[in-house]
Amino acid sequence: EKTLVVDPYAANPALRKLRFTDARNEILIELPMEPASYPYLDPGKHALFIHHGKEDVERILAKARDSLPKAAGFASRYGDRAIENQPLLEKLFQFTAARGMLFLDLTGSQRSLARQTAMAQGARSRTVAVYKDSVNLEEELARKCALAQKTGEAVFVLAIINYLINTQLNSYSD
Repeated sequence: EKTLVVDPYAANPALRKLRFTDARNEILIELPMEPASYPYLDPGKHALFIHHGKEDVERILAKARDSLPKAAGFASRYGDRAIENQPLLEKLFQFTAARGMLFLDLTGSQRSLARQTAMAQGARSRTVAVYKDSVNLEEELARKCALAQKTGEAVFVLAIINYLINTQLNSYSD
């Protein structure tokens, strides 16, 4: 079993097929959020920003969920500024709690309020850092497996380089 984080607006045909993925595969919707370096780094038109009201947040999340109805939740993209904004997070977690969805905070921000805010809203949230060290991959995976055996749960997030995805897609089109 694996969990895949998918951009619901991707034009990629392979990613669109994930809407009908195997039941063993869990999908999380990629949720762009306002970064600290905004406007220099623009998360895009489907992103959550700290100025969004409740209606905006619900509209953005509902539209993304409609695109991937089997999704188990959302995973942050960028968002180191948004993840520190409690009013925005309260709106996000009200949405996810009402639908029994998970939120995965991938920002790596030391000041993330995701856990506390999720708990206050009765929502589920996990905070993890993306693993980027390709040299010690086997050791880290073994450590996470041991943790999963001990506690019954572990999260291991591995970023796949866009190059690999594009290479695979190009082979499909040839």
